[in-house]
Amino acid sequence: MKAFSQKLVDSWNKSVGFFWILWPIEVFYILFISARRALYRFNIFPIYRAPCPVVIVGNITVGGSGKTPVVIELAKKLQRRGLRVGVISRGYGSKRKSQPLIVNSDSKPLECGDEPLLIFSKANCPVVVHKSRSRAAELLINNFQPDLVLSDDGLQHYNLARDLEIIMIDDQRYLGNRHCLPVGPLREPEGRLQDSDIILRRGGDKEMSVHYKPGIWKQLKATDKSKKFPSSASIHAIAGIGQPEQFFSMLEGMGLSITRFSYSDHHQYQQSDFDKHTGKVVVMTEKDAVKCKNLDITDAWFIEITLTLPCEIIDKVYELVPPTKINNNLASNSEIA
Repeated sequence: MKAFSQKLVDSWNKSVGFFWILWPIEVFYILFISARRALYRFNIFPIYRAPCPVVIVGNITVGGSGKTPVVIELAKKLQRRGLRVGVISRGYGSKRKSQPLIVNSDSKPLECGDEPLLIFSKANCPVVVHKSRSRAAELLINNFQPDLVLSDDGLQHYNLARDLEIIMIDDQRYLGNRHCLPVGPLREPEGRLQDSDIILRRGGDKEMSVHYKPGIWKQLKATDKSKKFPSSASIHAIAGIGQPEQFFSMLEGMGLSITRFSYSDHHQYQQSDFDKHTGKVVVMTEKDAVKCKNLDITDAWFIEITLTLPCEIIDKVYELVPPTKINNNLASNSEIA
């Protein structure tokens, strides 16, 4: 069963259909966002310029496009090259609305959101959450002095100056019916792609593409470390992500027999959500797993996803940091060693 938000996105990506009746609202929406961007471009609205490079990983469509795994992989690769990396995020799903929050090992999904918690645990770097990307960046820089800031989403947050934009596009859906909200899935008109530095596709066979592959299965609660994933069982698969069908298709491609259960993106799971899964093997995404660890689920698993980024992207981001800064980091690390 699909969530309403997922059905809406699916409709936008098929055709215009009855959404034509909303065309006057689309026109007003385009005029509004164009005027807003112009006010930032001509410095009428204030823009925060960070003292270090800022890279935005965002999209111009609603719905998931695989931004967070790309941010995680970029952060890991850049840290291996000796850079101090920090991440900022809106923290969708968070109930916190006041001050910026520095994510730590004790943070809860309701405090910071599911994606920041996942980034913190997998990328092992500082993560700051706030609805204002500029305020999040200031706190991150003041507390951690990173060489580079990665923003998970935030393409349309023009109050934060950026040195590089990576726009993610799903290869299957591309730009849907090519209309802006509310007639279609676009947050900004298609022409916005021409202003970006890198267009990265999820899937497909283009040179600038990223592919997600299933990794290893892990127990949600490792009570019995000798237990192996029961691949022959009848499985209930749950997904509260932007494009759950891709997760389900991946599981079926692995030869699993599943029953599908979709939830809205960033869904906050409750114990009652799992009443229907009693006695069943439950599988979920890593993003769902960070929100379910404290729930009483007897036989639940999540799968780690691996991806390979084009080396050109890693090199372009790495080259934003001045060589003198990189050399200083290497010298400091040598002294510590």
